[in-house]
Amino acid sequence: MEPIMSRAGEASPILCADPEPECLTAPLPTTLWVELTSKCPYDCIFCSRRTLRGDGEHMEPGIFRSLTAALVEPEIIRLNYSGESAHCPYLADAIRASKATGAQTELVTALSSISSRTLQGLVEAGLDRLTISLHTMDPAQYTELYRHASLDLLQARAAELFRWKEALGSATPQVDFAFVAMNANLDQLLPVACYAESLGCRQLAVLPVIRRDPIPCRFETELEDGRLRSSFRQALLESVARARRQCARIAIEVQSPELEPHHELDGVPRYCTAALPESARIRTCEQNPWETAHVLANGDVVACEIRDREALGNLRQQSLAEIWQGAGYRAFRQHYLRGESPACRNCAWKMAYFPAAMGRRIAAAENAGQLLRGWHARDSSGTLWSKHDAWVMLGNRPPCRLLRLKGLLPRSLDGGDNYIEASSEGITMGRIWNPAGEDVVFDTCFELPPASPLVLQVKLSTRTTFRPADARLNTDTRRLGFALFLMELL
Repeated sequence: MEPIMSRAGEASPILCADPEPECLTAPLPTTLWVELTSKCPYDCIFCSRRTLRGDGEHMEPGIFRSLTAALVEPEIIRLNYSGESAHCPYLADAIRASKATGAQTELVTALSSISSRTLQGLVEAGLDRLTISLHTMDPAQYTELYRHASLDLLQARAAELFRWKEALGSATPQVDFAFVAMNANLDQLLPVACYAESLGCRQLAVLPVIRRDPIPCRFETELEDGRLRSSFRQALLESVARARRQCARIAIEVQSPELEPHHELDGVPRYCTAALPESARIRTCEQNPWETAHVLANGDVVACEIRDREALGNLRQQSLAEIWQGAGYRAFRQHYLRGESPACRNCAWKMAYFPAAMGRRIAAAENAGQLLRGWHARDSSGTLWSKHDAWVMLGNRPPCRLLRLKGLLPRSLDGGDNYIEASSEGITMGRIWNPAGEDVVFDTCFELPPASPLVLQVKLSTRTTFRPADARLNTDTRRLGFALFLMELL
């Protein structure tokens, strides 16, 4: 762990350090986008698939089987990327294999070209979530945007999907909608929201159009140098506000950090839509190299959709573990963390920060920048839950003797004891036990290893994880380790 420089360019007298990439990187990716096929009958005006993939190809079933067999506790598998996965000949089998890993299994589709047999199959296979990509309720404009199928076909397929769910007595897939916003279709956001609401859907994601590749449509009214024009951004926000007022039963979420309020960077990682400032660091993004990966139909494993022409390995020649832990991925993670990758420096989705004083305590929203890998986002109650393994950094100046942990450890659902093991520098400091059949609130101190470093990296692991949905408490499918209330060095 190397000391870093202050923004003034001098060695900082305050304890600061970059985290080790190994403490941020999961043993294997936990969120995957799997391109079952790069074939697609549509030719959407904002899509670069035809430019980059041509006629496309289906992923070999053997590659997909080896991929899912290699995963360890994946959280989300999204069975789509640039193609239309409804046309993958083994889609239902792919859903079953993904579900068998324990992952939340999702699919995005334009829907109108899907067959009745495929609709039935994805319901029977247990798909968890189906997102319908719909950008207009005007039939003529639908033809202009998609250049295949029709709005009537889409509505017929959507109705059929709900009939299959009812006939099979299935609560899944959860159905929601995605709307790509352009200047030409802003007036259609409200009709799309009304249609989604009429079907009983609870969510509509609004995604401003992007243009990363040389496609014919330049979207000059919406974009300037790859960023949203202020005039388009304002018009989009007004359209969203109007739709929210009239469709109160559906959550309309705008998914772009460029539409979030601007905050100056500090020691807490936050979205930075502009170019990365000098001496700032990148901690994460939606498609980060710590826990996520994309697998293309030809077997290429790539870091994200911005870098999808830079393969870090191929599953025809290497295992997923060999690629994930290989030299290419390790080098990229170092460049990513330090903000040395031009594509990442300029990406609007990065979460960045200035290295700041390393605190001795973490509680509520304090020192969130010191949370490394293995933490769920705080839930609606403000509770911070760990995953199976979680890492933190704490400042150990002046040198401390004790690590205090306060939180809640759920019961085990397998009938055995549950525990949290705390370790640092490869040395186990101790365990917190829950031998009972109920959740346990704890407040415990451990002695630190001798000669602990001034920046202490702590690993916290639970024997098992708790999924509220498995206990039939609610529909929460997260794997929960323990709830952290307070952590501090004493």
